Amino acid sequence: MVGVILNLARPSVQEIDETLSKFAELYTNDITAKREITQFHENYSSDKAVWWYTRTSAVYRLLNQSFRTENNDTIFDFRFYIADLYHCLAILHRHQNTTPRSNKSVVHLFHDPELINLIDLSSNIGGLVSFNSFLSASQLHHDRYSKCKKDILVEIVNLDGGKESAMPFANVSQSSSTGDDRETLFSWHTPFVVQSVQKSESDYSSVKLQLITKEELNEALNEIARPFIGTLCDPERLLGLGRELERNGDNKKAVTYYKELFKIVLSNDQYHIVDIYERLDQLYKEFDPDNNLDQQFGNFIRPTETVDYNSGEIDDLIGA
Repeated sequence: MVGVILNLARPSVQEIDETLSKFAELYTNDITAKREITQFHENYSSDKAVWWYTRTSAVYRLLNQSFRTENNDTIFDFRFYIADLYHCLAILHRHQNTTPRSNKSVVHLFHDPELINLIDLSSNIGGLVSFNSFLSASQLHHDRYSKCKKDILVEIVNLDGGKESAMPFANVSQSSSTGDDRETLFSWHTPFVVQSVQKSESDYSSVKLQLITKEELNEALNEIARPFIGTLCDPERLLGLGRELERNGDNKKAVTYYKELFKIVLSNDQYHIVDIYERLDQLYKEFDPDNNLDQQFGNFIRPTETVDYNSGEIDDLIGA
């Protein structure tokens, strides 16, 4: 989804106006929240994306709520803001890493235990993980950072500017609304390797993560996608129709297609693979009724019963 959001054409000014007006109406009975969204609407500019993200407001809460609940409609409505945040971090990352550094820094953040599963991470040592949000971390030592022992300390290590990271991250002190010179912001769904997990009943539980390079990410994505090649869940097949709509200039229809697509593929915990196939087939026919899959692909699409899937594989594919 990250790649789709970043590559979509930017919404028009009118579309952004309509989106933010719609969000303001959600808070008719909350004067403060409505005022904050109106302020964002009237004063936002692309180069100030980080400033607005680091400012506690209804916009920040609405965006992160949509990430946590996987509300695709709101995520796609916010695509202009998500893309601006990503590009601002990319610019800062390039400026801060023009000279390779021999030293590698460590940053910390505390994560709500309801949003991170220690059991899942413990069984995934050496594997990849990403978080459905932009992550804000600090170089401030953890014993001065949080007073709630139920929180989970996440340490991110090997922030080596001498290597090309899979996703941009940067110190945002000069762009932040807080002015905190220790704050580092990581892009939405930045991938990490799980190095270690330490559980504690009396003190902080902790997780140590390591950033990966762009080359390592590409290798991992190719491996994840391999079992799906030649099926209706082939990544190229899933995204192909949306990309074709974009090339034809029908961006609104492309956005509608992508929203429906991700609703289907993100529902894999509720449906068997056969159900997903049927829903994908209906989606393809809805957006491209003249397309004959058998004629176009021949034996490209393997029968469902010949493919052995599990929900974890699909989670990995969609998270990628």
